[in-house]
Amino acid sequence: MGTVFISREDNCRGIHVAQFVTSSRGNRILKLNGYSFYSDRAKARGPKRRWRCSTHCKQRCRATVMTVDDVIISATLIHNHE
Repeated sequence: MGTVFISREDNCRGIHVAQFVTSSRGNRILKLNGYSFYSDRAKARGPKRRWRCSTHCKQRCRATVMTVDDVIISATLIHNHE
């Protein structure tokens, strides 16, 4: 679905590869540094969206990404899994 635009601050933190893809179920997924994130619809407000690690429910991973109009504005990329 396209490449994500990354803010300068996040690029300095080592975020290099980010893109939107479509899952096999037709949902939008954010792929970032080898990890998959799904949109937390409960926290979506207009163009601002929070993305959770796809293992959040299963492994309680707390990694998240915030985007505004598909631009990453902040990211907590501490994963509790490989």
